[in-house]
Amino acid sequence: MADRIVTHARRNSNGNIVAIGNPDSDWFQRDAIWAIQDIEENRHQYLVISTSGTPRPIDVVNGPTGAYLRSRGDSSDANNLDFMPDFDMSPWEIPLDNTEVFPIHAALVPHGHEGQVLMMGGDEHDGAMARDGDVFNTRIYDVLENRMIDLGDENPDADVFCCGHAFLPDGRLLVGGGTEFWNERPQDTDDDGEEDIPDPDPHIDMHARPRDHWSGAIECSIYNNDGTWTSAADLLFQPNQDFELGGGRWYPTLLTLPDGHVLAVGGHPRLSDQRHGAWLPEVYNPANDSWSYQPGHWIYVAWRDVPVERELNDEGIAEGPPILDDDGNLQELLEFPEGQTRPTEGEPDNPVQNADRNWNYLYYPRLFVVPEGQVFMASPNDGNCRWYDIDSGIPVGPLIEQPEHGGDYAETNHTAVLLPLLPEGGYEAHVLFMGNSGPRRISIGTSEADTPPLWEETPSRDWPDEVPDNWPQSPPKRRHGIATLLPTGQVLFSGGINENASAGLPNTAAVLAAELYTPGIDWEIGQVTFEDENWTTTPEAAIPRNYHSTALLLPNGRVLTAGSNINGATGPDSVKTFEIETYTPEWFHDTRRPEITDAPGALSYGETFEIECTRSTQIERVALMRCGSVTHAWDGDQRYVGMEFTQSDDGLTVTAPPNGAVAPPGPYMLWVIAESGPDAAGLPCKLAPFVILA
Repeated sequence: MADRIVTHARRNSNGNIVAIGNPDSDWFQRDAIWAIQDIEENRHQYLVISTSGTPRPIDVVNGPTGAYLRSRGDSSDANNLDFMPDFDMSPWEIPLDNTEVFPIHAALVPHGHEGQVLMMGGDEHDGAMARDGDVFNTRIYDVLENRMIDLGDENPDADVFCCGHAFLPDGRLLVGGGTEFWNERPQDTDDDGEEDIPDPDPHIDMHARPRDHWSGAIECSIYNNDGTWTSAADLLFQPNQDFELGGGRWYPTLLTLPDGHVLAVGGHPRLSDQRHGAWLPEVYNPANDSWSYQPGHWIYVAWRDVPVERELNDEGIAEGPPILDDDGNLQELLEFPEGQTRPTEGEPDNPVQNADRNWNYLYYPRLFVVPEGQVFMASPNDGNCRWYDIDSGIPVGPLIEQPEHGGDYAETNHTAVLLPLLPEGGYEAHVLFMGNSGPRRISIGTSEADTPPLWEETPSRDWPDEVPDNWPQSPPKRRHGIATLLPTGQVLFSGGINENASAGLPNTAAVLAAELYTPGIDWEIGQVTFEDENWTTTPEAAIPRNYHSTALLLPNGRVLTAGSNINGATGPDSVKTFEIETYTPEWFHDTRRPEITDAPGALSYGETFEIECTRSTQIERVALMRCGSVTHAWDGDQRYVGMEFTQSDDGLTVTAPPNGAVAPPGPYMLWVIAESGPDAAGLPCKLAPFVILA
């Protein structure tokens, strides 16, 4: 237990101490809530210098409105903290310095007064752990108690490193796929001439041009939000085969559909699969715990991985030029779905070139359910963004030209987010993508075949003209940065590395300052107009967030960040980041924040319901925000859905979203946002209760 000398205190407008600090110390500041926990848990002792010049402990006092901090009595009966000078707080703070597991995956689960965060690491991107079978690594972070909870033997059924996840209609989290085998080239680690680390994944040698990947797991599990797991049906075997082999997914996207089913897209299958990609989507039905393949086409196919007859090389391996048939066509070795052919990009007379095209990136594609009932493919597929029709399983609609420098928007180190859906604007969908070439956005509510929507640049990011020496001199790249929706309708872009490389990114190039994107919403008419769209910059965080980091909105309004491989490296704990750091919005300690005193815990579509809250006549907006689940720079669950309401002195009468295309069924946070002046984004409530929408 360390002693911390307190020299400053921050008070809210009611005079209550909300933080203590010492700007000259290495710990700098501590939120009062966490300082109270530190004292009660004997983590730290906080002291003030008394009027006699001696250190006096700070105690926790339980008053009529809750616990507070008070200096232990000396010659004066006053609380010495009341007379300490104010100080400028950073929005960033480390509430807990050890998550106990490496949180490559994180999800906000609707359990407890302020929620809990499920953290999963699987083999933690650590070859030694994978070889030892140490792959069952999950913990719960309790937000209110600021502590980790060990689940003991309760774990998902597989190594969930690089799995997919999405919330089910009942609020539980479905986890699908992960890692079947650790991909590691043979090594002689002790120089004795023997390979003591064998290659467990010969699948990578079954294809021409082998590349790094891990074979995917087939197992699925459901977290029950109470510390226990339930096994779910396995992902399906390789389709259209007489044998029951293959299947599984590594790096898949799981997405909750309007009817509550879960779509699985992309990723790499198991070692026994003949394919070099899980190209055919499949759907999970929670009602009968079963998976089924979608009808329709393969999507996100790296076409050079679809095998054709080839000449043998000098070693007798079929990785030479393609062998054409008598008509000059490629001889395909796999049967294509009905109606689908290998794309040609306007060059049907060059089959050799078509055989070697690398069209798509199949890992964690960025997909969004949009109010029209389809899935918008923000990650380009065959060179274009389109809509995936859930019923037919075929991309439809006009061909949307991918963003300029499209490859920058296809990989897993770039983040994307669906901007707020608002009833007054017909729930028109807008997607923001942060690629290596900067942010792009698109409005996809309505379009005609001859006038497809376009990706457009946002206004210039407001990066300071004069920055500290360790800051980028211009708006930085954010490889592995994450976008988190806030209840104000803004987006927090946090973390990332200011480098062009896709791997091995140095922490010395970490972007510690976050950015706030304000979409330009006219809240009086309830529409996204982009007229006042802008960017602002926050102070620096303390912890770099590199590859394998996470970020989630919490019900109290803070944003939790965790994880990160130091320098993007794989290996032991020395290259893993275990600290939790939170971003606290500037309105967090505002005493005018409304408080929800009563609200339903479950809602049906189109239902009219009541909310009791303070400041009810000053409430400007009511929204459901879906609980997030995040990995690899993307949160496919988070969603902001505005709702229509009327006010009274007693509370609000609100209408729930109309259907699952606007708000897929599952767990949400219920936010009310009060007015806070003409230039402010609003004051979100103190705590958003959980609601299950179905």
